[in-house]
Amino acid sequence: MCSPEGLAVDDAGNLLVSDTANNRVMSFANPVDACAGKFPCVGAPPTFIIDGKGDEFDCRKPSANTLCSPRQIAIEHGGNLWIADYSNSRVVLVEGLNAAAKTQPTRGTQIMPLNAQLVIGQGPSGTQFGSHQCSLFNPSNPNPSADSLCFPAGVAVDADNNVYVSDSGDGRLLEYNNPLAMTPGTPGVPGSAGDVTADRAFDPGGSFSMSNCGTTADQLCAPEQLSVDAQKNLYAVDLNRVLEYLNPTAAGGGTPGTPGSAGDTTADVVYGQQGSFTAGACNGNDNSTIVNATTLCQPVGVTVDPSGDVYITDTENYRVLGFTYQNSP
Repeated sequence: MCSPEGLAVDDAGNLLVSDTANNRVMSFANPVDACAGKFPCVGAPPTFIIDGKGDEFDCRKPSANTLCSPRQIAIEHGGNLWIADYSNSRVVLVEGLNAAAKTQPTRGTQIMPLNAQLVIGQGPSGTQFGSHQCSLFNPSNPNPSADSLCFPAGVAVDADNNVYVSDSGDGRLLEYNNPLAMTPGTPGVPGSAGDVTADRAFDPGGSFSMSNCGTTADQLCAPEQLSVDAQKNLYAVDLNRVLEYLNPTAAGGGTPGTPGSAGDTTADVVYGQQGSFTAGACNGNDNSTIVNATTLCQPVGVTVDPSGDVYITDTENYRVLGFTYQNSP
């Protein structure tokens, strides 16, 4: 591997890894069971590799069969794999990647073409595989909208098959109401399931056209990886903090602009800034704060276990922090 960044586990316990600099995704057959509880353990070779047709020195022209610096990945219970294809400014879907049984014998590593069936972030059709437009750096590219992405670093899926994407280049999160719903949706118009047009923007006022960097409960700067827990609470890594949104898709509308309620896009809990939504420096204040249990410095990953405990990779402090489940902010 070369600079792996994303992990996902399917229903059979198989581990999928985004091998970022090699532009591919690798799958390992239930490595925990294979180690039989004895660690350290050297795992077996991957059972299959989803080939994005490139290596650490090459990204090929975007298509349904290529990847360029894939980052976070997420897999649904039905075996659908979502890939944040970072340098192509899109998220792609590989459908029906059904988990192999834990007892299936290893037959060597199988190389599979990517063969993506859907693309998010390159227009409302979901089929613009040859495009990788991004609002940054090139004034001829389209402005941020509900149908665009720019260097997405994170992707997560909740229990209702709603898809969340961290649009890092535009400093925002986007939510897509069940893009694979049987209904056709309304491509190009936010507000319905069954299409690849974003339905919710985590921005002040829910604007789809903003591209900014801010440090409040309603703003993000450069969001990274995402996670959704069993209660559909959303966790987002953002610079030197992690934000938690209490079930943003809950009915009722919440209290936009005020942390503390479900059903809106205002963050309700902040990790790493001693409870302050307006602080965002490494370890609290330009490194002047002593590293402790309440500080973070350039976290990248976040995940939640079945008990609701939160784990954060605190990259520049060279540690992983665990936070026990709390049922309120």
